Amino acid sequence: MKQQGYSVLFLDICGVLLSNGWGRESRMRGARQFGLDFEEMNDRHNLIFNLFETGKISLDEYLETAVFNHPRNFSMAEFKDFMFAQSSQLPDFLPGWLVGKKRTG
Repeated sequence: MKQQGYSVLFLDICGVLLSNGWGRESRMRGARQFGLDFEEMNDRHNLIFNLFETGKISLDEYLETAVFNHPRNFSMAEFKDFMFAQSSQLPDFLPGWLVGKKRTG
């Protein structure tokens, strides 16, 4: 039996199809929620994010530099859950039936 796959792969869709999930506003919310110094985190983000975005480092490596450069009272998993929750589908851009559907034919 032939396995069905996806018919389309979107790349770099933040701010186009999805909200800009880890943009400045989300990083500010993260800093407030987790009690981080936003300016320090943002400086570290700006220093290393391009390496993550281009696939040269993993998300864990990015977070080790941008957030977990000091001992924290929360886990990396908790912080990742927060990060992932920042992305949402932009309203009225894609029909609801299309999002998350596999190609059937």
